[in-house]
Amino acid sequence: MASPSGTVVLLAYTFFSFEFLTDIFVLAIACLNLAVIGPTKLLHPNLKFILITQSVAVVLFVLVRSAMLVPKFISTDDLFTPANLILQKYSVEYLAIR
Repeated sequence: MASPSGTVVLLAYTFFSFEFLTDIFVLAIACLNLAVIGPTKLLHPNLKFILITQSVAVVLFVLVRSAMLVPKFISTDDLFTPANLILQKYSVEYLAIR
């Protein structure tokens, strides 16, 4: 199989970098959400539970997705190989829960 051209690899690294930066931003917002909602007494307990559960699900999803992206940055073998199957399974389960 022929290796992809340099332009395609550069474009792929650009998209991976953009996704990784977006994941860091989403993780920061979810952690901020947890820090604000956790100690508040103004919300109904059911709503508070729903919002905390949603933030935890987002944090777990971002961590699993980042765990799939980081090895692609580190390895120089093949950028277009699929991620670890175990991580893909957990990623799909988090999407099913959401």
